Amino acid sequence: MTADIENPDKTTDKKGPLKAALLYRSAAVDESDEMMNIKGNGMEPLYSDGDRVLVKYCDTIAEGEVGAYDYPDMGLIIRYKGKDGLRRLNPDCDDKILSEESAVVIGKVLCKITPDMIPTPKEREDYIRLIGLNGLEEKAIDPGRDKASKT
Repeated sequence: MTADIENPDKTTDKKGPLKAALLYRSAAVDESDEMMNIKGNGMEPLYSDGDRVLVKYCDTIAEGEVGAYDYPDMGLIIRYKGKDGLRRLNPDCDDKILSEESAVVIGKVLCKITPDMIPTPKEREDYIRLIGLNGLEEKAIDPGRDKASKT
């Protein structure tokens, strides 16, 4: 899974490179196709700078949902789909409403990654040792319990 919205080939978090993106198994983790970092404060209070979100690839975003879009001259953006177009949620940010017709939908944002979705370093190490993980092929672990997604 990729975690850096500006450089999809690099997996990072606030503290630096991640060795793998392992999360507890949940419906959102199982449904997701990609993990992205939020850059900037335009989606506050829902998502803050540095938050990681799970994204499900799709062709359309319903009104009232948050989506990931490829937008001309802006690159990858995360925006709320309103009646009048794509917008930021933060009232303190310049809310230039973007035309959906100019955007290419990447996918629907399912949820924010919360601390309870991330295995402890020991659980991660044990799981990697158990399955012999050599890269990012696996995205979910199930150490005998399911963790529900929280948004």
